[in-house]
Amino acid sequence: MVTNTINHIHVHGEDSALDGYNKVKDLVARAVEIGSTALGLTDHGVMSGIPDLITECKKAGIKPLPGCEIYMTKDRTIKGEQLKKIREILCIRYRITDNKGKPKMKVLSDFISKVKKDFNVFEQEAPQVLKDYLMEAPADLFSINDFDDTPEGKIEKFRKDILEYLDHDTYHMVLIAINNQGLEDLYEIVSDAHINGFYGDPRTDLAFIRSKNLGKNIIATSACLGSYFAHLIRTNQIDRAKEFIQECKETFHTFYLEKQATRIPEQLELNKIIDQLAEETNTPKIVTTDVHFARKEEHGIHDIMVAAAMNKCIQDEDRYHYAVDHYMKTVEEVREIVDDEEAIQNTLKLAEIVDVDLPKEPLFPKAIIEGDETPEELLRKKAWNGLFQYCLKRKDIDYNTYANRLQYELDVICSLGFSDYFLIEEDMINATKRAGFLVGPGRGSAAGSLVAFAVGITTLDPIENDLLFERFLNPERAGYPD
Repeated sequence: MVTNTINHIHVHGEDSALDGYNKVKDLVARAVEIGSTALGLTDHGVMSGIPDLITECKKAGIKPLPGCEIYMTKDRTIKGEQLKKIREILCIRYRITDNKGKPKMKVLSDFISKVKKDFNVFEQEAPQVLKDYLMEAPADLFSINDFDDTPEGKIEKFRKDILEYLDHDTYHMVLIAINNQGLEDLYEIVSDAHINGFYGDPRTDLAFIRSKNLGKNIIATSACLGSYFAHLIRTNQIDRAKEFIQECKETFHTFYLEKQATRIPEQLELNKIIDQLAEETNTPKIVTTDVHFARKEEHGIHDIMVAAAMNKCIQDEDRYHYAVDHYMKTVEEVREIVDDEEAIQNTLKLAEIVDVDLPKEPLFPKAIIEGDETPEELLRKKAWNGLFQYCLKRKDIDYNTYANRLQYELDVICSLGFSDYFLIEEDMINATKRAGFLVGPGRGSAAGSLVAFAVGITTLDPIENDLLFERFLNPERAGYPD
């Protein structure tokens, strides 16, 4: 059966900073124009566009497919100093040192940069980088016939160590939430990537996702030429690519090998290998165009934006260029490049199992509290302590007036469930002050809160300045405070 439409799963909007061109509204309009029944949004490392995606798709009568193109690595906790230490060890192990034995870090770093771009240069460049190591006599003359002591054996050892080092590089993977639990799990993955994995990009790893069981409500695809899967293929590690496929199948609800309908030569070669491995590993395929602009005619303005992002001029030849193919194609345009009915149909099947909506009520974060106190108890304690300290400094004020006002405000705040909100704001303000940044006295209706003043969020005494708490928060107010 031949389908007459396609859903675009791998899509970048304006929140893929200086990389995706269109607003979500424009992407949805284009999806409707080409007859898609659903639309994905997979910005690089962030999910700030997801609420707009869900809202706009629902308005347009198509299904939202909320996701993210995450940055992944072998171990998100290994960063700059640890990676530098690994390079130092490699320099010493392979005699990439000066005549005093000091590691020639730049020589190794330049070599790694070259092989990251094209691993085929390894054979040509490695003998030059390893010239001292290759000329070194074996430590044990009786082992001279061992493969490890031959030039070929030494180069092979170096190859394995370089490939192991490259596992710590940053790669792409596309994740799509299939339900609201999956959306929460995806937010947790992305948040942890920013908090614990950030090194150039917000990074995560499969070990973390598996340890927290965060993949069971998430669909994953192998992603683009910048993916770990593509890296394994380009470096001829086919067996490891198969192991990676199996690991992803065990980690996520569903895993797809992602073909892309672009005319980039490397991608066309990868598509052929995907066909082969899909059959060998019994893995479903999907097809995308890795959308970075909605329409073909927007390629020019997108190219200017990308040049600006890299601090380059559009005339510069030594800069990255996106292919003109990265737009939201019709199904006929996709078939001109990737005539794979299974992969096209899977874009529709994927959408069928996704069902995500925005929560009906706003979600507020919870304050992290040590000990057994509730947020309400902790806020009351902090507020009364703050007022007591203020009264010790200002003996000219009427304590009863302040106490009655504080009690009233605390009752309103706690009854409406804003205790966590106040505790988080107080923590943010105090952290900012401890870091040495200037903080203003407070603005807007929040300056009318004595609780905010008592815990240090604001520095204006609302009673002394005749400011009303009710402008900020009261039980009869519709909506939420600023």
